[in-house]
Amino acid sequence: MVLLFRKIILLLLPLIVMLAVYLAFDPFEVVYSYRSHYNDTMINYNWDYNQTETLLRNYSVRRYDSFIFGNSRSSAFITRDWRRFADSSGMLHFAAMNESLYGIHRKVLLLSKEHMPVRNALVILDTQVLSATVNSTGHLFIKHPKVSGENSLVFHLTFFREFMDIPFFIGYLDYKLTGKVRPLFRSRFSERITYDPVTGDKNLVDREKMIEESPERYYDDKRSVFYPRDLSKEQYSPPVIKEIQIRYLQDIKNVFAENRTDYRIVISPLYDMKRLHPADLATLKEIFGSSRVFDYSGNNCFTRDVHNYYDGSHFRPRVGREIMGQIYMPSRVISSK
Repeated sequence: MVLLFRKIILLLLPLIVMLAVYLAFDPFEVVYSYRSHYNDTMINYNWDYNQTETLLRNYSVRRYDSFIFGNSRSSAFITRDWRRFADSSGMLHFAAMNESLYGIHRKVLLLSKEHMPVRNALVILDTQVLSATVNSTGHLFIKHPKVSGENSLVFHLTFFREFMDIPFFIGYLDYKLTGKVRPLFRSRFSERITYDPVTGDKNLVDREKMIEESPERYYDDKRSVFYPRDLSKEQYSPPVIKEIQIRYLQDIKNVFAENRTDYRIVISPLYDMKRLHPADLATLKEIFGSSRVFDYSGNNCFTRDVHNYYDGSHFRPRVGREIMGQIYMPSRVISSK
């Protein structure tokens, strides 16, 4: 029996060591509570989890009442810019990487359930967001249990399984010991960002600096990313809004109506220049009102200019600022003095 016990311990030893390291360092900041997140700029964190924790932890002090919803492309819409147009006591960028309509729907319902007012809302959509109607998978994308209502154990096992991935585990230990990320493990880590612990805004500071210093070099180095596009004909994304999406969208609209929310629905200007399908656009306008839905997909002044993009998926904050200036009437601009 003792021999069997020793063999079991030896078999479990690697797992025990990994678990001990995981609990000691909490690399993804999901085990313990933190006053603010993104404490290590080299780690890929779950933005959904961080923002939900920020909301629940700080609401009694910050009194958030205005929210930006969307995927990582919503990073171009920064709360300090939004303040010029939306009167608010507290703004939160309540977004997520690879966000889904499911995620936005669940977040809006969480706000309603917690009796948190939604005074202003900026909802950033695209075909990818609208097509996803279930909880995301993977440690970067899975929803906070408070958002999804799903089992917390499944949530935490998702992160521990990622940590047990041998390339990440070895790369992480090497990084903690040396303070450097070796090229071999670089793909497992994040690029440097700035993160506002109050609003949750994220900015790609390194990319913005590179563009400002030498735009020609930046875009020349990314020629394979910024592929040539045919500007002579209009292309459309496939229709994605079906019965479940309509139900989710209607639930969101109902919460906005209950709160008398001043909201705007923005369709992102993506580099691929594919327009949102007319049927999907019509549905959005029918639910939210045509005066509240702003379609920037397709061939337009934003999408034609490659300098508006960091890569083939993400546009720059200067685009977000200009769009906000267009979708809010001039009379709504609030003095920054």
